[in-house]
Amino acid sequence: MEKSLTPYRLSILASDKCLHYMTFSPIVDNSLKSCRIDYPTDMTSAQSALENTVYDTPTLLEQYSRVDTLVDTRRYVTVEADNDHDATMRAETLLATLYPETHSYEVITHQIGRRAWIAMAVDKATTAFLRRTFDQPTINHRLTPLALYLGHRSRFGNGGRIHVSLHDNSLDIIAYEASSLLMINTFDATSANDAIYFILATADMLDFDISSDRLFITGESPYRADLIELLDQHLVHPMPMIYPSEMLRAGGLSLNVPIEIITLPLCAL
Repeated sequence: MEKSLTPYRLSILASDKCLHYMTFSPIVDNSLKSCRIDYPTDMTSAQSALENTVYDTPTLLEQYSRVDTLVDTRRYVTVEADNDHDATMRAETLLATLYPETHSYEVITHQIGRRAWIAMAVDKATTAFLRRTFDQPTINHRLTPLALYLGHRSRFGNGGRIHVSLHDNSLDIIAYEASSLLMINTFDATSANDAIYFILATADMLDFDISSDRLFITGESPYRADLIELLDQHLVHPMPMIYPSEMLRAGGLSLNVPIEIITLPLCAL
């Protein structure tokens, strides 16, 4: 793979348990490669595990035309504002209230709707490491590209939409009314009963008719099949979240990449 001649991109999703990365070229068919690397169970800290994983993975240290990084943290909020400055000020105040320890963290914001911003508090050691290791990387919250992608698609529809992204022990819910973002939140969910509670509670809170407004589900979890069965019992028939067809040329492996990473190349971050 000759990156000096071909614009290959690197996308990284870093959490406190693992690092998932994807490389591909937007002009080379079937060029996508991805890998998940779990951190050692005896790691001293997630920060040291992240650094060691990057340094021990030669693919990550090659030259790329663009590097995008996503941080998986629960220290995030959404705020309503008219501009970046106001959004940052409001986010800093809210994050400091919710997470008092964030005085040593960097607050990173990104606009995800007409008057909506997502903001996260990230350890400064993490952002410093990413910036000194990679060439001008973008740094955003894990949900930023997914929110941008879903927001773009919501412009072409009416009515309510609830998008659910399943994980092993949690789920993300992103809701829209037509093209207006209504909420983004992450909930702990280790069973189908947990998941359906949060889905139905969200629909009730937003005054959605869960049997007629559209519900989309993506992601894999041990309880996905049980959740679909429970939803059927409530006369709710979810649809799979629409896969970004623009990424199919990248190769079949793209179907196994987390939705947050696969939507990254489609967003202007």
